[in-house]
Amino acid sequence: MKGRLQLPMYTAAALAAANPLLLKGEVVYESDTRKRKVGDGISKWNDLAYDAGGDLPKMTPVAGADSVADFLGTSAPINDVLQKVIAATAIGKVRMVRFGGLQCMVWYIEGTTTVGVFGFVAENNAIAFGSVDDSEFPAGIFESTDEEIAAVVSYACSFISLTAIPASYISTNTLYQFASYSEKTTWNAKANSNLDNVSLLKSLNAEGYYKAPDGMMFAWGTRCNQTTSITVYFPASFYARPYAIITTPTAFGDAAVEVAAADPVSASYFTMRPRYIKRLSNGQAEYGNSGCTFQYLAIGRWK
Repeated sequence: MKGRLQLPMYTAAALAAANPLLLKGEVVYESDTRKRKVGDGISKWNDLAYDAGGDLPKMTPVAGADSVADFLGTSAPINDVLQKVIAATAIGKVRMVRFGGLQCMVWYIEGTTTVGVFGFVAENNAIAFGSVDDSEFPAGIFESTDEEIAAVVSYACSFISLTAIPASYISTNTLYQFASYSEKTTWNAKANSNLDNVSLLKSLNAEGYYKAPDGMMFAWGTRCNQTTSITVYFPASFYARPYAIITTPTAFGDAAVEVAAADPVSASYFTMRPRYIKRLSNGQAEYGNSGCTFQYLAIGRWK
């Protein structure tokens, strides 16, 4: 995109350790030494020579965004600052540069040797201010290249603390709101606690299901007095065929065994086949369709 410049900065140690391969023409600065290297598309960082004459100027740290007053030399409310930016724009004394996520206006403050820096971070509606001496722009801010402008402004803005912006400077809406420290602490405590304070809202006496966060799903229910077989439809379909279906009779006698097989089984239903077998007084066995009430529990995945 024309006019968009990316000028990353890292410490010399971090760059030496990472030893990145720079793209041809890519410019990267060492934030602590202010030196830079320009990529050739072939050599890694440690094999590149420093760009002679490309060092960033040494500057005094500027006031943070939480201290808008005095950045123009006088105490200035934010509205006054914006008015000065608008006035400078009207007479053509503004240059626009963009680097990283920060879009900056750079303007000359008439009657001083100061170049003002006005930055707006669209991602969080943050406004940052700073200033540098105009001597850092040998060709002047209007004759310098975009790269030269962005390099100085980038270094100046590296001193601007965007973490200390007063809440009054930031707009909120229905999606993005401020959370106090106490609210954050409360949320963290709930997230880290066990589930002792969670109430069970589902009845196990009726048909139901539960989808666990990790993808596991349980479905349960009851079928009464089935003499042959019945198709049971799950209250919610599984992602695939359930891993297991467990059936349990609700009553039984000493002389009989009641069972219910699940066959066939699919992701949305299964057929319950209740049967019994019992020993008669003459020693013979009797078996057939059970009329007992059965409960079932199906275990599988919902995703």
